Amino acid sequence: MRKREHANAPKGAQHTTDPPTHDSGGEMVLLGRISAAQGLRGEVRIATFTEAPENIAAYGPLTASDGRTFRITALRPLKGANVVARIEDVTDRTGAETLRGLELFVSSDCLPPAADGEWYVSDLVGLLAFAPDGAEVGEIIAVQNYGAGDFLEIRLSKAIPGKVEQRLSGRNQEKPTGFPSGIAQKHSSGESEGEGEEGATRQTLLVPFTEAAVPEVDIAGGRVVVVLPEEIDAGSPEDG
Repeated sequence: MRKREHANAPKGAQHTTDPPTHDSGGEMVLLGRISAAQGLRGEVRIATFTEAPENIAAYGPLTASDGRTFRITALRPLKGANVVARIEDVTDRTGAETLRGLELFVSSDCLPPAADGEWYVSDLVGLLAFAPDGAEVGEIIAVQNYGAGDFLEIRLSKAIPGKVEQRLSGRNQEKPTGFPSGIAQKHSSGESEGEGEEGATRQTLLVPFTEAAVPEVDIAGGRVVVVLPEEIDAGSPEDG
């Protein structure tokens, strides 16, 4: 299984708020998001985007999008990628509740370089995707994980009229779970396009981030090569 994250310090999600700036000028990397208060003593639940959830506290103080700095003084794991954390100077539930929804960043300068075969999400988002024959497929807009491994979400280069049903080995489902290697999903992003037929929508494609489906990642060249299943012909959208 190909990794998108460094084993000790990955970036695992795209931020939904504007990231803060850092004195060093380094890129701010999203490591977690406070999801709720936990108990009555000021603890919070954090959804982590690090390979190991406990690494949310491994790189020093965390900075929120509003510029505030938080230091985790203790944490314990929960199910999945979640942890319960105690944050310095937050001593009751009222204070913890005010932090709900905050995204927590660290400067990329604090993170180790990715090893061979591993990439930060920030390295992947924005790369152009090409088929093995050189045809442009689209642009990576996100890296998703619904519990069955990592998927590159690729916005196709052309608009496709109407809505395209989700397809997964003959099954329709809201989220891709249990995808076997090499299976992709086509679905509508809901974004209206200004080109093509009236009502056309730009489609996105989910491609498993495995060596079989993504045999080449060229960060310096700004591109990846993706191998699509035969049942999804991304190179020939039905837009005439």
